[in-house]
Amino acid sequence: GDVAAAREELDRALSMQPESWRGLYFAGRMALFDDDPEAASRHHRALEGLPAVERSASARMYRDALAAERALYGGDVATARRLFAEVVSRPLLLDWSSTCSSAGAVFLEGLARAASADQDAAAELDALERLVGSGAARIDHPVVYMRALERLSGLYLERGERERGEKLLARFLRSWGDADWEIELVDEARSRRGL
Repeated sequence: GDVAAAREELDRALSMQPESWRGLYFAGRMALFDDDPEAASRHHRALEGLPAVERSASARMYRDALAAERALYGGDVATARRLFAEVVSRPLLLDWSSTCSSAGAVFLEGLARAASADQDAAAELDALERLVGSGAARIDHPVVYMRALERLSGLYLERGERERGEKLLARFLRSWGDADWEIELVDEARSRRGL
């Protein structure tokens, strides 16, 4: 949750590898999470200007995902959903090694956020199920995976599917419930279970 520290690390990474489309994507994403759309726009322009965008399907995927993040931040939910849906359906993300070296989990999480912003619980649930069902998500982005697991449990509980929601919540708490530091999401999950 320390967005400022994440931005510092990304700035350091980009100073070493300024043409990293992955780095530019995450720097833009974190800038939006830090309510800095101007920095996100700069990172997006830099990403769009990379020669690799013409040659690399992976670079285009990150470019389009950052465009989706910017659209979502700007309130253009329909564009965000369309772009995220296109990104997560690309064949590149179906390959395990590509997914593991990319941000498939983060893109699915973006699609879930866009569906949530559009108040489409069924589409949000579908995106989160895909994320949680992805084995690579646990390896590549374990925090995104765990947050998705917690959110998914909440959606099932809201739908009245208590057994399924409780099962996912228990899985979440088994993984993060005994952390050595306080995590707000864990406290919320415990209170939901009455612990």
